[in-house]
Amino acid sequence: MGLWCADGYHRTSSIGLSNKDEELIEKFALFLLKMFSKDRLRVRVYYPLEAKEIRASERVAKITRRIVYYPSPKARQTSYHLYVNSRSLLRIFRLGRSKLLNMKKRVVISYIAGRFDGDGSIDKRKDRGFRIVYGNHKEAEIDRCLLKRIGIHKVSIYHYKQAKTFCLYLWRSETLRVVKLLLPFSIRLQKLTFIPRRDSILK
Repeated sequence: MGLWCADGYHRTSSIGLSNKDEELIEKFALFLLKMFSKDRLRVRVYYPLEAKEIRASERVAKITRRIVYYPSPKARQTSYHLYVNSRSLLRIFRLGRSKLLNMKKRVVISYIAGRFDGDGSIDKRKDRGFRIVYGNHKEAEIDRCLLKRIGIHKVSIYHYKQAKTFCLYLWRSETLRVVKLLLPFSIRLQKLTFIPRRDSILK
């Protein structure tokens, strides 16, 4: 849910994820494959106009055979759009998004990890600079409340008017604690730590 709230895509009858990180696309695919066959999943690949030849990597190709390529004048690097046509799943996600504050504590941790993977960043040492960017204040405030539920209290929210974004920052004294909580669920933190992923690789 957290990853979808950060980089999610939805229309009238479809739901998916847009991202440049193949591992995050794969992570969302693993979730979808618990409910749908590979034939139901679809991937759009957007690539820069100057790219001479584009092919999906082995990791993305394993998700589905339904892959379509689109040149994009705005693209600086290849990005992926994974989705499935399912009105029922879209309703479930919309309902879950409206009830984030009712999540159990154990679910909050994986949700925040997904948010961080989608729109977060941290110093390479993982001991400072933890932040997550949002498009509106309401979502940032909800996540501040959720962080308090898992024992992370020293949190600030700043509004960057020029960028039209809100940024949730953790105080340095809280950073190591939240990293320890999120590490088993966060692909981004695992890459910095060089430990195996929690979920299995698509086969």
